[in-house]
Amino acid sequence: MSVSLVYRQHKLQYDPPLEELRMQHIGTHLNGFLGLPLRMKGVSSLSERQGFFAPIADADPAAIARVYESCEGLFGLLADEIKKYQDWLVFGDVTGELEDYVEQQLFGLTAKDDEEDEASLGTGGAGGTVTAAAAATAAGVGDVGDWELN
Repeated sequence: MSVSLVYRQHKLQYDPPLEELRMQHIGTHLNGFLGLPLRMKGVSSLSERQGFFAPIADADPAAIARVYESCEGLFGLLADEIKKYQDWLVFGDVTGELEDYVEQQLFGLTAKDDEEDEASLGTGGAGGTVTAAAAATAAGVGDVGDWELN
């Protein structure tokens, strides 16, 4: 029995679905295992008929209930496994360019913000340069004289 974790319809899901897995597991494995004493025949002439060992299954119904409970516990753990990967699904819901989305989330900037910043610096978005005096004035520093870069 195999199962895959897939991202489909903006959700993380199991393929085949968890309910189908549960039905298949209980129907095939558990019922087959627990029904074994009902189908088993013995080796003597007294135990040749089918169902001779049926009292074994009837002897401890609480144990059979524990088998089903532990099975449900395992399926609960499997269902919880999806929660580990929920944070990774953010990128699956992004529409448009992933780079723009990351930039907006990290810096809170948009293309409009970039244009406004360029306009306030006097570049006009056309690749112009800003002089040291203009930058100092825009920053409210006042007259700083000549700047020299070393």
